[in-house]
Amino acid sequence: FCLDQQSALHLQSKGITTFFHPTIGATSEVQNFAQRDFKKVVDTKPLIVLDLLSLGVDVFLMDNDIVVLKDVLEVLGQDKREFVVQYEFLILGTQYVNSGFYWAKSSERSIQMFSDLALVSASTRLDDQGALNTLLQRFYTNVFPNFILNPARFPNGFVFFDEQQPHLHHGQPVIIHNNHIVGFDSKIH
Repeated sequence: FCLDQQSALHLQSKGITTFFHPTIGATSEVQNFAQRDFKKVVDTKPLIVLDLLSLGVDVFLMDNDIVVLKDVLEVLGQDKREFVVQYEFLILGTQYVNSGFYWAKSSERSIQMFSDLALVSASTRLDDQGALNTLLQRFYTNVFPNFILNPARFPNGFVFFDEQQPHLHHGQPVIIHNNHIVGFDSKIH
């Protein structure tokens, strides 16, 4: 499922089955963080995930600025946890997550969390990532223990490119999330 037509066309050109619905989707211009319609697009993600989980479908969500180095579904499919998400950063002892990469298994608990996520995201100024962090920190830490993926195997752009932690370059990451960089052209390395 793609939220923008450009990504859908690219994946389809590679022989990957995708779904794009123009009433939900956006142009590639609104994908830039903090653009006017950005929140509208990211508020759509929890609703789509909630619908899929409610239908009994496990969901693997990945932003299109992620470089895949290993078979992600094979690695995550071996994980027995109901919900895992990518590490974002640490502030004053609190870990924050990135809503652009996660695996959610269909269960009563994950359905409830994504229902709460859709509500908080739509009814506040928080985008889906801010809402997810708020929910996980306040209500779901004990529901989904140990839910953050190892940043050495699933590094975000800050950890991999800015901190340039040497163990990450030799630790065989599964993916590298090219976030913390704004704009399409600046993400190409």
